[in-house]
Amino acid sequence: MDRRTRYTRNAVKDSLLELLRRGPFEKVTVAALCRQAEITRATFYLHYDDLTAVVEDLVEDALQISETNSGGEDLMENLYQLARAETLEELRQCNDLFPACQRVADEEKYLPLLEDDTLAPFIIRKIYLTEREKASTLYTEHTNLTPQEAELIFLHDIYGAFFLNRAMKWKKDDQWYRVHGLLSRFRLGGLEALRDKPLK
Repeated sequence: MDRRTRYTRNAVKDSLLELLRRGPFEKVTVAALCRQAEITRATFYLHYDDLTAVVEDLVEDALQISETNSGGEDLMENLYQLARAETLEELRQCNDLFPACQRVADEEKYLPLLEDDTLAPFIIRKIYLTEREKASTLYTEHTNLTPQEAELIFLHDIYGAFFLNRAMKWKKDDQWYRVHGLLSRFRLGGLEALRDKPLK
């Protein structure tokens, strides 16, 4: 991607985030976005098919940043460390060990995207599809789950975590760390139970 294309696409994405700070996605139009980005409609359609494509690009950016800031590749070891944390301060120091989907909101820039009611189903599906293979592999390697069962358990986990974060307004305060620390223990206990006592 050349510099000019990158600049235009970034201007479009930043403009959509700015419009989402002012109102819901369902009220955003291509015309309003073009005015905000100071580009023509022809330029917009040269880079994106529609507004949903811009959202998809933004979600990919957010997930990529979250993945880049990840603390480790071994998801099970990350979960063990999170579950062993005994204080909120220890959990804060382990922030980079939370799954990428839990760290998307670390970049305040993307909060308008995550807080929009209209976009929630689209965003959670995108996060689910991005993280599914990695999480399902973790579940099947450390339990007696089939790949299909692992995907369904992960579906439950990711949707629950996403809407819990929305209910907590994506704010990483003491309550957020406390709840997610408890959930890390809950997940680890569940995985260990599925490994040691499979359902027949």
